Amino acid sequence: MNIDLDFEIGSTPDDPSSSPLAKLIASDRSSILQEIRANRADRAAGVIERHGEQLDALLLLIAVGGDALNWAIEHINSSLDDDDEDGAFAEYYETLAVLAERAITTCAEIHHLLSIDFNSGARARLRTLEELFLVIVVLAVHGRPDGDHPDLITRYREHHGVFARSLAEELLSSGAMPEGHALDAKTLLTLEHVRADLVAKYGKEYRTLWGWASGLFPPKTQITFGKLSNLVDIDLAAFNSLASRHVHASSEGWHEAQEKEAESDFGYVAALSSGYLHMALQAVVPVASTSPDQEADTTGRDWHGALYALVLQVRGSED
Repeated sequence: MNIDLDFEIGSTPDDPSSSPLAKLIASDRSSILQEIRANRADRAAGVIERHGEQLDALLLLIAVGGDALNWAIEHINSSLDDDDEDGAFAEYYETLAVLAERAITTCAEIHHLLSIDFNSGARARLRTLEELFLVIVVLAVHGRPDGDHPDLITRYREHHGVFARSLAEELLSSGAMPEGHALDAKTLLTLEHVRADLVAKYGKEYRTLWGWASGLFPPKTQITFGKLSNLVDIDLAAFNSLASRHVHASSEGWHEAQEKEAESDFGYVAALSSGYLHMALQAVVPVASTSPDQEADTTGRDWHGALYALVLQVRGSED
């Protein structure tokens, strides 16, 4: 190399607006933005040309899924009485419904990223949707109030308390807290007591990332994403690892970025996201319900029929 390089990471210019390039951008701001937006529009148009029908089907799936969830929430809540048994079910169902709402939002983000040709970003969000799907299904299969692990919902809802103290310390160390914040020594001590009480209540395994599910495994089990998915007879470990390279700045992600084969991700991401969303909704939208007079309501089955028809369209299948 016949040049000397000088890098200044973290430095700030004394007068950034005096830069010739900054002045050019300021003077031609509108035309520059117009060109950038035109390039983005062309890129998005290319995606529509290649995958328009699948994108439309995914968009419909997200919208209809939201309507189905709203119907289910209203239908179920209107049937609950004010007693302890229904109160426990209400907490269980609220937990799953909020997670399902997050799944719908996450799928909408995936759709947007796919539609503007950011397939790697969509795959990163797919990892979140995958986790939401898995947690919903594990809670639904193992955490019903009348099931073998009726405390699973409470374990899940309280689990954030294990990490609150460490998060508070990280925030303080960041120096980003505003003046007059509430994270004083007394608050930190209270958070530490919350953590200690939770560990005493649920055991040492509760301190880990998936610790809320520790009651579903033998003592001292190191819970992984793969082991958690095996609880519902699937193994998502490989899928989770593949998606992680789009989330983290790993060497794997670097190599995949070098290969630049993101186009092949479209069908993979679209198909999996539609499937995860539909299965997540299956846990919260009942196919049928029977009233005390034995009258059956099968509205939910109709919802799922329409949703699965859209899933097939996203996959490019007709049956």
